[in-house]
Order: sequence, then C-alpha cells, then structure tokens
Amino acid sequence: MASSEASSSSKAASPPVEVPKKKEPLLPPHITTYFIAGGIAGAASRTVVSPLERLKIIQYVLPYSTSSYPWHRLNGLLSHSSRQVQPKRSGAGAYNGVYRSLVRMWQEEGFRGFMRGNGANCIRIIPYSAVQFTAYEQLKK
Repeated sequence: MASSEASSSSKAASPPVEVPKKKEPLLPPHITTYFIAGGIAGAASRTVVSPLERLKIIQYVLPYSTSSYPWHRLNGLLSHSSRQVQPKRSGAGAYNGVYRSLVRMWQEEGFRGFMRGNGANCIRIIPYSAVQFTAYEQLKK
C-alpha cells in the first residue's frame, strides 16, 4: 500500500499540461478573400486592356499623319499669329487608326509587344484594386 500511495502522490505533484492556444489570423478569412479577389480582378482587367494602353502611349509619342488630325482647324484658330502649324510627316512612323495600329503592333512585335509594360501596370493596380474591393464589400454590409 505504501507503494501505491507514493505513485499517487507523484501524479498529484506533476504540473498541469498547458494546451497551446490557437493563433488568431491577422485578418479574418473573408477579408483576406476579398483582398485576393480584388487584386486578381484588377490584374486581369489591366491585362485585357494592355494592348490599348500601349497603343495610347505609342500614339502620344509618335507623330500624327496629316489625314488623321484636322490641322486646318488649328491653323484657323491661330490665324492671328504669323506662325502656321504644320503637321508632322506621315509615313512609316505614323500609326493611323486603332485597328490598323494594333495589327501593326502585332506584326512588328508580336504578343510581347501587346504586353509590354503590363507587369509594372499590374504591380501598380493590384494593391489599389484589392483595397478598393475590400472596402466596397465591407461598407456594403
């Protein structure tokens, strides 16, 4: 009986085992889901319109053709000055029209030409659209 008392007293003296606490996530799962969905949607939308964004930049930088811009109107507005506006020369450097310009971009540069600059654009838009979509979904409730 003495041995049974000794074994029971040793069990009573042992410290209680602590159960580890479950870690709380930084953000609730539904908010994380909204962030991811908003970021993916923003990247997808920018990727779809990437060729048009690139074409817009190309048309800003390269010269106009004489047929695509009404230079005679500009000269009429500036008739009081001695300087007349002359259009830049058309030719191989000019991009005329959206469809023809997209075809030319495809022929000269291929798919990579359509997507040039898209990575930087996506890096810029993903955080913005993720926060915007999350805020919209939270305020909608």
